[in-house]
Amino acid sequence: MTFFQPTYLWGLFAVTLPLIIHLLNKGDVKTIKVGSIRYLKEQETKQSRQLKLNELLLLFLRMLLLALLVFALAEPKLNLQNKNVALTYVMEPSLLKEGQMNHFLEDAPDATLRLLAKGFPELDIENLPDIKTDNWQMAQELQQLNSDSIVVFSKAMLSGMKGIRPTISNNVHWIVMDEIVTTDSLVGASAVNEGVLLHAVKGDDTYTDIQNEFIPKDQIIYEFGDSISLEYNGVAHKLPLWPSDTVQVGLYYDIDFLKDKYFFSAAFEALIKYTQQPLLVTEVQDVGEDEFDIIVWLKTRPTPDFEGTLIRFQPDSLANDLIAETSQNNRFDLTERLSIENVLNGRLTERLSQIVGFRPQLKEAVTSLDKRTISEEEFIPAVVDMEASNKTQKRSSLNLWFWVVALFVLVAERITAKLRRQ
Repeated sequence: MTFFQPTYLWGLFAVTLPLIIHLLNKGDVKTIKVGSIRYLKEQETKQSRQLKLNELLLLFLRMLLLALLVFALAEPKLNLQNKNVALTYVMEPSLLKEGQMNHFLEDAPDATLRLLAKGFPELDIENLPDIKTDNWQMAQELQQLNSDSIVVFSKAMLSGMKGIRPTISNNVHWIVMDEIVTTDSLVGASAVNEGVLLHAVKGDDTYTDIQNEFIPKDQIIYEFGDSISLEYNGVAHKLPLWPSDTVQVGLYYDIDFLKDKYFFSAAFEALIKYTQQPLLVTEVQDVGEDEFDIIVWLKTRPTPDFEGTLIRFQPDSLANDLIAETSQNNRFDLTERLSIENVLNGRLTERLSQIVGFRPQLKEAVTSLDKRTISEEEFIPAVVDMEASNKTQKRSSLNLWFWVVALFVLVAERITAKLRRQ
């Protein structure tokens, strides 16, 4: 056990004060002249012995109380000696599925192997989770592993960085295992007039895009319920068929956001032509009782209570996206005022197509096939000294217990003092 404020331990000298007072009080002796002491010894009763015991107990409690108060002020902490494993390798599941870790596993390293997933389960190559890893969130939980050294293998995926950049201890070593992967996949189709609209997700490490292509009904081999079969680029495909529903969008704006409103209106118009989907945009200045599926809030006033998808203006100079996803479900922040430059660089129309999500199935497909990455310097969390990062947590680990025990001792001392007076 160590103390964060050891200077207060000088106060232990105060423990001797009750003893000094007790000894000084022993000197107050009154002399009484009596004619005979023949029967005095016989008067030493059991009650007098109890009084002496009570005095000693009271002295002990007062000295203990002072000692506990001094220890509590010195802020004791208990240094637990956990038995850590020497080395732990933590791997992102997608690296194992794509075979990027095969050569590493063949060498059979003498270390603990875990997955970069919730709870950091031990490696089971036959049961790999399908959920995408939020690497920044996992980085904050790495301290749960009792290991002297941790090596993390992951991709620098843009989708794996949400929230504020985390801080990790200096015993964690992050290794980025990126490779350029292109995506070109048909994911589904939606019914439109006189045909269907095929949806393909295309991209690489720099972008992810949805491309739509109209196919007339005479090119469909068969349509049955919620699926269709057709030939596309010489290859037969069977795709899910998604229904088309009109999406109601409310574009709320103040006069100060007039320019931003024009950019949003143009982006939604391009989205309608691009997707050929029913989308109704209503420009609103005053809050009414209109019912919308999506609200774009370009006002300085607080946002209304709304259960659907909400895009609000919330400046954030550290954000990576023009429209950033928040920790709340279906809540997005417009991180800066719109201009021609950031509308183009931030791919406003593309971002809106992902947020509007005419079909949740298409949104899920885009999320699962998003291969965008960032530089290693931007992705790897910040590193701090391990002891410094844990100091606040350990500082008062035993402090509360000393105060609680001191309270009980104080109660016991008061009860003992009352019994002595009786």
